[in-house]
Amino acid sequence: MSVKKAIIPLGGLATRFLPASKAVPKGMFPVVDKPILQYIIEELSEAGVTDILLLVGRNNEAILNHFDKFPELNENLTRDGKFALLEKAEKPVNLARILYKRMYEPRGVADVVMNARTFIGNDPFFMVYGDELFYNENSSSIKQMIDVYNQTQKAVVGCYSVDPKDVYKYGIMAIDNVDGILNITHMVEKPKVEEAPSTLSAVGKYILNPDVFEVIEEVSKNFNKEKNFTEALNILAGQGKVVACDLKGERYDTGSKLGYLLANVAYGLKDKEICEELKNNLITMLEEK
Repeated sequence: MSVKKAIIPLGGLATRFLPASKAVPKGMFPVVDKPILQYIIEELSEAGVTDILLLVGRNNEAILNHFDKFPELNENLTRDGKFALLEKAEKPVNLARILYKRMYEPRGVADVVMNARTFIGNDPFFMVYGDELFYNENSSSIKQMIDVYNQTQKAVVGCYSVDPKDVYKYGIMAIDNVDGILNITHMVEKPKVEEAPSTLSAVGKYILNPDVFEVIEEVSKNFNKEKNFTEALNILAGQGKVVACDLKGERYDTGSKLGYLLANVAYGLKDKEICEELKNNLITMLEEK
């Protein structure tokens, strides 16, 4: 079964980016000339996802407006013959069928998943956080995960190999490699370096099967809201129903200030219009330090 649906949680407060995030949703922060969220939705769309549910918080009108039509802008661009800009302005509208659901308070990842149950029905689906960008010219992170899902039909956790000395910062996967399939046996939150079962860290990209709903309902009786999703995945992993996808490409965590700045530099260097001038300016800045 192909994966045609996705949910994206966007209800966080992005306090690391205050005061900018007080009025502007974090997903609308630009990387070069596109919002972070547009990069993520483009990647989903290009991999065949057709229906996307955005779970938004308060003051997220900018997100709704960005993926909606803007007739006055289109008329002005058409009148002035700026058709390349018109194409850019219209692209977000045509990426997928985008729906919205308001989350009135942050109540953990499991609550986000359960709020999407009616939208998902009995279909497999992506859950993708709104702050991880991956660049791979040949195969996007989403396509890599779909390949693994098509091969196994199991839930897939997008992972990235981190430096062994940094495993204590992340949720790390314990892996049973069977003929190249990375079966997850369990997940360990922020293990000591000497106790880490691998260097594969979860990066907030998942393909989930609808059986996750019943498992979340069951674990919610015994665990607090912050742990429900991890515990549900651990139960499914113990049943042999979860695999890892070791993502290949350049990773940028735009949820941190440094990661966000690095993403802008990296994507700027890939932009033919500005790459040379940006490179020269960076060299000059470094030489002056």
